Amino acid sequence: MEVDPVTVEDVSANLEPVLSFKEGGVRELIQRLQCSSKRGHGVLPENTLVLERSCEHPAVVNGVCNDCCQKIEEDGNYGLDFSYLHMGLRLSRSEIDRLRCLETERLFSQRKLHLVLDIDNTLIHSFRSDAFSKLGVPKDDMQEVDGIFVKLRPLVSAFLERASTMFEMHLYTLGSRSYAKKMAKILDPQDKYFDHRIISRNESPGLVKTLDLVLGMESSILILDDNDQVWPNHEPNLILMKEFLFTGKKTDENEMNTPLNDILKALSAIHTAFFDDNIQAMFRDRDVRELAASVRSTVLKGCNLYVSNVKYAGILRLRAKELGATCSKELNHSVTHLVSCHKGTEDFNRAASEKKYLVLPRWIKDAYFFWKRPAEENFPIKKSSKAILKAIIACTVFLS
Repeated sequence: MEVDPVTVEDVSANLEPVLSFKEGGVRELIQRLQCSSKRGHGVLPENTLVLERSCEHPAVVNGVCNDCCQKIEEDGNYGLDFSYLHMGLRLSRSEIDRLRCLETERLFSQRKLHLVLDIDNTLIHSFRSDAFSKLGVPKDDMQEVDGIFVKLRPLVSAFLERASTMFEMHLYTLGSRSYAKKMAKILDPQDKYFDHRIISRNESPGLVKTLDLVLGMESSILILDDNDQVWPNHEPNLILMKEFLFTGKKTDENEMNTPLNDILKALSAIHTAFFDDNIQAMFRDRDVRELAASVRSTVLKGCNLYVSNVKYAGILRLRAKELGATCSKELNHSVTHLVSCHKGTEDFNRAASEKKYLVLPRWIKDAYFFWKRPAEENFPIKKSSKAILKAIIACTVFLS
């Protein structure tokens, strides 16, 4: 039994927050913490009359249990850091699980899911002033905050507006909290989309990201990020984005070739499938990860690929299979596409004579990033093996 210090006069005042804590969700928790801060809620004097009551310390703020007011030793074993919700807040594992269920059920009642968005090279490309000056582009094309120049990904504002009707969105960056909030202000100047849901490296352990810090059931969360390496434990939730880089050149991504429109269509298809009223299972028993894999597997359905003379062929085959394609170990009559970098090879000549599609590896990559089958004619194999051999010989002679 633990000691809960309360004055006689404050017995009812202290019991009420405890009850609301057990029943409320994240918004109620934040409101309660804010009110506690204004009242100077904290450890009581030593001569205070105390009552005994069990407390599991579900929420600790700056080392003090916000329920029973006891000091809690912060040895790194207690819960997780949720300072993005309230400065100094740590939640116990059991409280995290409780809030996840509550928040997910709340979203289900609104027919919404959770969407976690990376910031850099997914939604924006940012530059320090010295790096920006080297681009030689007008400042009118950028937004600036505290010496950081920011280029928004084409159509990102429209994307956020539409996505917000289907998802409750989080921003998640391995940048600092200060940087994250500045970028959030640029992306969401009217504070319509993210509210307090901005996670930074201040809360995130090491150099990886985790859904442990997102108060939602993992079966209801999707992630958009250009870097799959930072999500080692959540690959099924991840929709890998094509890296957004702004160079000031005509080849840069624009409104015609940005993947955001196609990603939005994929998200809409997943959302529709999740909330399909014809499915008998309860929402809590459905899994957005399975549905995302199912939607992805339709992209190259019916395509049979033979990958020849290509670097990282194994990864390409894996991606192609995720998109619904089959991959043959040999060039036979069932193959529909030859994926290669070289013209003039035996495989190329045979595939050409059999009227098969001849495409570069980038055809698979674009299918993966855009969630649709690209037009094969836009990915012709141009380099001949003889030309490559001549270049190698010429380079060798030059170096000798």
